[in-house]
Amino acid sequence: RLATEALRLSEERHRLLADNASDVIWMTDLTGRFTYISPSVHRISGFSSAEAMKIPMRKVLGSDSGQRALKAFEAITAAMAAGQEMPDFRGDIELPRKDGSTVWTETSASALRNAQGGIVGMLGVMRDISDRKNTEARLMLANTVFDNALEGISITDASGTIVNVNPAFSRITGYSRDEAIGQNPRILKSGRQSPAFYDAIRSSLVEVGHWSGEIWNRRKDGLVYPESLAISAARDSEGRTRHYVAIFSDITLRKQAEERVHHQAMFDALTGLPNRSLLFDHLSLSLAASRRRGSHGGLLFLDLDNFKPLNDTHGHDAGDQLLVEVANRLRTSVREVDTVARFGGDEFVVLLNDLAVDKQCAKEVLHGIAEKLRVSLAAPYRILVKNGD
Repeated sequence: RLATEALRLSEERHRLLADNASDVIWMTDLTGRFTYISPSVHRISGFSSAEAMKIPMRKVLGSDSGQRALKAFEAITAAMAAGQEMPDFRGDIELPRKDGSTVWTETSASALRNAQGGIVGMLGVMRDISDRKNTEARLMLANTVFDNALEGISITDASGTIVNVNPAFSRITGYSRDEAIGQNPRILKSGRQSPAFYDAIRSSLVEVGHWSGEIWNRRKDGLVYPESLAISAARDSEGRTRHYVAIFSDITLRKQAEERVHHQAMFDALTGLPNRSLLFDHLSLSLAASRRRGSHGGLLFLDLDNFKPLNDTHGHDAGDQLLVEVANRLRTSVREVDTVARFGGDEFVVLLNDLAVDKQCAKEVLHGIAEKLRVSLAAPYRILVKNGD
């Protein structure tokens, strides 16, 4: 009686443990039919124990991952039926839920033996690993984005040492992953930015956790290039910075396009001289500088005599050649601080800066320069026309 009571208590304890375990415990007979599934199956699948036990194993294991497990279980069942030693199984299986969705489980199975040691079925344990699978999926997506991003990405630790870079980083900078890891981003420093510029970046990262802007960096081959850069501080749950993530792209082509647009907007297409808009900008700056210094400048306005007859007689190509040559003569006859602009048609303006502090002296210098320009422009021109020189 005591032995019978001890056995009953032992079975009751084991049943209590199985019924209250957070993991799902299941058993089958030698044919693979479920004989027990713990109540915790409802938490992960939505099925009650009674409902789950009625579902054939082949239907439970209908997913791609389940099919691999099904083949393993069938082999195990065959081994059990033949009285052979049963191999253990462990794997991740996607199982159906009652609402039609699926749940990922880590499943293990081994031989279920009776008191005499004989195999009477399978004993398995399932654990919900949906969170782990979701984390793995997010990491895989992040790795895919990291590896395939067109922008360069570098990750440093809190001290600024590079711990990882993506392929685009190597393509843009010329440094391989092995060459970059362990280095400081200072290997890209071009020298074009002042220490105050980098101090402002560090302050922004400390105060707001990010910084973005444009910067000039240097490739491994020494070529300096402009890039658009964004840096963010990666902080833990306690607010401590663990890493810095920098994302950048080479904006050389964009800068070149901007320069072309600016040049077209501010410079004459034929002569390359500043146009009327840029002239007015230079004039405003010159006036402000003259007021600050108490100096005088000068402004010469000139046009070409008999330019229309040249165009009418020899064509616009001849007229264009003359305008280009006039622009060159004007440009080489004044200082670099002065401005020669094409005002329109055959009209030019010469802006002369800092001629003298005394007004009368400035006038005399201005007249001297005007005479110099007149003599230069009066010299013969060699123009190629369709019917010869």
